[in-house]
Amino acid sequence: MKALKAVFKRFLKTSDRTEGSVRIIEEGGELVPDGEHMPHPIIPDDSEPITTPGPPAPAGPEEIREILSRDWPVVSVVWVDAEARGGPGWEDAEDLVEFALRPLAEVRTVGLMIHTCDQYIALTDSRGPDQVGVVQKIPRSWIVSLDVMIPSEGDVPPTLSIDEARAG
Repeated sequence: MKALKAVFKRFLKTSDRTEGSVRIIEEGGELVPDGEHMPHPIIPDDSEPITTPGPPAPAGPEEIREILSRDWPVVSVVWVDAEARGGPGWEDAEDLVEFALRPLAEVRTVGLMIHTCDQYIALTDSRGPDQVGVVQKIPRSWIVSLDVMIPSEGDVPPTLSIDEARAG
């Protein structure tokens, strides 16, 4: 707990101000231009910066028609979900630290994969002749595994009659 308080004290002593067009950050009594601040007390200096690819270009009418004309594979995706806890008021510190230390929940989603790109995959739960159900986008960096269950129309089992499909 003392180490955590020391980190918070360091952050509380940090202040910033603008001098001309350069934003100045005061860290530990030293003034440094923004973007050149001192190493983070928790994250090591040699850590790789977090980068994400830019957003994909908006789809044109041809791309939309092409996607709608093809079969969408049935996939099973295991992914970790982001979580947040707390509200506008004060929260118990021990409860929130316990929450912060808990591993992320693994989620399994099965659906029709509409689209995939460098940034995310897009799934839907239902597809009709002219309509689609809910579409869910899952960031690729959150995906643990992706299994193609039925890759093409040739692999789809034969259609069952309503009597054959009923349980019992």
